[in-house]
Amino acid sequence: MENKHNFMETESITKLLIKFSIPAIVGMFVNALYNVVDRIYIGNIKDIGHLGITGIGVVFPVVILIFSFSLLIGIGSAAAVSLKLGMKDREEAERFLGVAVFLSFIYFSCTYVIDLFLYG
Repeated sequence: MENKHNFMETESITKLLIKFSIPAIVGMFVNALYNVVDRIYIGNIKDIGHLGITGIGVVFPVVILIFSFSLLIGIGSAAAVSLKLGMKDREEAERFLGVAVFLSFIYFSCTYVIDLFLYG
């Protein structure tokens, strides 16, 4: 039986790429589909359809900005932790992971406070 802890070292790159990219592609597709269905649903509401579509158009870039900072922390820390684990430096990887969790908490706290001020 293959050791499940070192499959990243033993499997082919093509197989790993497919294995890890399919969930990301499905996630992006669901996110895009959610936006399309949202616009169809809100656009068909009587008397507020065009205003609702305008609201979505205004808020969507803000949501993407918030999401991009989350990805910055998540993907950046995952890359740093992966590099350190690849170099067998577990202590440094754990330190990077701690910094990532701390940054995530700070980012969440700032976003929450801004949300409280904007929407009460």
